[in-house]
Amino acid sequence: MDGLKWGIVLGLVVLGVLGNYTFSEQPLYLRVLGELLVGGIAAALAFQTGKGKKAWLFLGEARAELNKVIWSNRQETVRATLVVVGVVLIVVFFLWMLDAVLAKMAAWFIR
Repeated sequence: MDGLKWGIVLGLVVLGVLGNYTFSEQPLYLRVLGELLVGGIAAALAFQTGKGKKAWLFLGEARAELNKVIWSNRQETVRATLVVVGVVLIVVFFLWMLDAVLAKMAAWFIR
């Protein structure tokens, strides 16, 4: 039965693409609403399959794990960003100096 459901989902996706192309002279908001409707029906049907149920379960578990994350506040985020920018600038300066030294050495060897 899953194969039939996936076939219908694929058919709905193709129908949505062809419908968007066919009704290209219609206002954009109507085409977007049509795509959302067809896409919603296709997604609802896809989540009724075995793989779809597993995907839905995975999304629920991912959301639960996301709720467990302790997000940093603004001050911590700014400090971490400044540290990253500082380290990047130090590495850039080091690589620039290394490039300059290697370029001088290469010019010396070439002469």
